Amino acid sequence: RTCKSVVLFNGDICKIGDWVLAVNRTAGESPTVACVREIIQRKDSEADMCLCPDAILLECGIIGESVMSYSMPSVRAHGEFLLYPIEQILCTVNLQHHCQAHKCAASGTEFIYEERAKTSKTKPVIHHSGDPGDLILNTAQMHDAKHMQGLRIPVRQPDMNLAILEGAAREVRTCTNDTISGASSSAHGRGVRGRQVNTSLRRHSQVQSVVLQG
Repeated sequence: RTCKSVVLFNGDICKIGDWVLAVNRTAGESPTVACVREIIQRKDSEADMCLCPDAILLECGIIGESVMSYSMPSVRAHGEFLLYPIEQILCTVNLQHHCQAHKCAASGTEFIYEERAKTSKTKPVIHHSGDPGDLILNTAQMHDAKHMQGLRIPVRQPDMNLAILEGAAREVRTCTNDTISGASSSAHGRGVRGRQVNTSLRRHSQVQSVVLQG
């Protein structure tokens, strides 16, 4: 029989469809990122008596190249299935859809629940488009960081000389734009005041003309 969820040795609640980090310690392999497809429990087995699963069926994932905008690796399930005992499942991991590449938008809404009661309030919901299997491994998660360290992409150290040069150039452009904007505003202000003075003079002349004619 199959179970809906299982509590891993580190305390994580793992459900069907969750992604996990697994390692075959006997083979000395590197950790594998995989998706949980089934949690198997044989009836009347020793594991069943201890309320534990006998094995977990995983669909292995392929860790691809780094996604430059996030500095995190891409992951895709590739159809290879393996059975792992629960003690070889290290932790659950967080994967997110590559929304930037597929231009996913907050085009939907869902109702907000407060104290388990549905309210009339709504919040925007992202509707994923494109390839749903194009995923990014969130290596910035703090939970179980000791297991995630080996999967992190090293951050490239910036060229300090280039950074200083670009910063100085940006500052010069900002000051130049502010100066031009200020000059335009001053000229515009002088023009407005000039028109106001001319209008007042014309009205004064008209009043004088009416008085003289009277």
